[in-house]
Amino acid sequence: MLTHKSVLARQILLALVLALGAGTVWFVVAVWVGASIMSSWPKGSKPVRETLVVSTDGEPYVQVMPLDNLSQMKYRDLDGQDLSQFDNQSIAQAHFLGGAPQDRNPRLNRWGWPNRICFDELSPAAIWYLELDGKPDATGSFVGYERKSNRLIGYLGLKGFRSHSLPVEERIPVSSYVPNDYSESWTSVQYPYQYVGNYTYTTLHSPKDAIPPRLVHVPSRNRLRVIDLHSGTAREVHQTPEPIISVAVTPFSQMSGSESIKQPIVLLRTDKAIYKLDRQYQLVGTFTLPQDHERHTMVRWYESPDGESVVEYNLPSSTDPLFNSDRTRSAIFQLSQDGSVRTSREVELLSGQPSRSKESTYKAIAFALPGLIPMLVAEAAVSYSTRQVRFQDTLRDAFPWLAAVLTVSALLAALIWWRARTVGLGLQEQVSWVLFVLLLGLPGFFGVLLHRQWPKILPCPTCHQSSSRDHNACTRCGKDFPAPALKGTEVFS
Repeated sequence: MLTHKSVLARQILLALVLALGAGTVWFVVAVWVGASIMSSWPKGSKPVRETLVVSTDGEPYVQVMPLDNLSQMKYRDLDGQDLSQFDNQSIAQAHFLGGAPQDRNPRLNRWGWPNRICFDELSPAAIWYLELDGKPDATGSFVGYERKSNRLIGYLGLKGFRSHSLPVEERIPVSSYVPNDYSESWTSVQYPYQYVGNYTYTTLHSPKDAIPPRLVHVPSRNRLRVIDLHSGTAREVHQTPEPIISVAVTPFSQMSGSESIKQPIVLLRTDKAIYKLDRQYQLVGTFTLPQDHERHTMVRWYESPDGESVVEYNLPSSTDPLFNSDRTRSAIFQLSQDGSVRTSREVELLSGQPSRSKESTYKAIAFALPGLIPMLVAEAAVSYSTRQVRFQDTLRDAFPWLAAVLTVSALLAALIWWRARTVGLGLQEQVSWVLFVLLLGLPGFFGVLLHRQWPKILPCPTCHQSSSRDHNACTRCGKDFPAPALKGTEVFS
């Protein structure tokens, strides 16, 4: 037998589901309407994205790309002067050095299987995978299979090739900062095949002097180990003072062309420096990272044919990053061959995102999520995602709009209280529905209205106050309603 409390709980649950649906519809429509107004606003600025590029001679420039008309792309120097002529074929490619993972959930830092594939160009029938044990102090080994038959070839570890699983002492210690970005690779080419059309692939030919793909460069704490997939050997080639965060090897694409890199390099990034090695793994230069650099950010290293380099990475926003998404800041260093800094500067670039103020942002949140709890959840998500904005600061900045939403919710709650009292609901139900609307706002108001069929409300013939007609007596004065007038068509038995 259902009690009054269980019936009320079921009604509240139903109203909550309907409120979530109504809130979702409202959010989608609000975002769509807002985006349509912003895109069609005649005085709105056209989005422009600026990206730093480096020429093959080692000079940094800015690529200016209007996102509404890509044909108007142009280039300028770092001082803002437009370049009348610029050969976009002379743009150097970057070596990417990922930073230390910053995600609080370690599961988000997992390295996907496509990134673990390695090839031996001398034995193209084989494919090798790096498997890890998933522990914080990870160890791993390379497992080889035949591409067509899937036959197990064997394992590679600290002591070279084995036809069986490796004992624990032969597993390779792997830095906890395994690559979590598609652009970082431990080999000169991850897929030594290129598409030539008609679903046909051909094997890439190794450029002269390139580091062959069969050599896999594994960061192992503060040691760099090179695994030779063809000879089945492992050797330690370099040691750094601090643990290695990321590794970058000159890819094939930078070893071809008239302005190509003549000698490949291997880059090792730690918390304090980037070490540049030649193909014999001899230290060529050291770039000491500034103490205030962000250890989680991606570093881009551009190498010129003469051995000089350009290093660039994004700087954190000097103000609240939530409201400065239209601009990014980058630090640029031009280095000599030994890694010493020749010049350095900061530049500010347009990101292509619309500019927004705190007032307009919180106004948009209040319009799209018109409820106290939805707004608090949104503010908490903002604080969590940026990691630079404290939740209490977000609440302080959004307080006027929280107050506005709470005021509207109070008015809607008053309407619900009037309706619940008019239809004769008990005090417990009245309080429950008032709190429901106060917390959930407009979506909660829709949920309460839609969760049940409400009776008609008409004036009482005795006290003339509004009362529901699903009772025999007025819910205000308690007087019985008069019987309806006879029409002469009634049938009595």
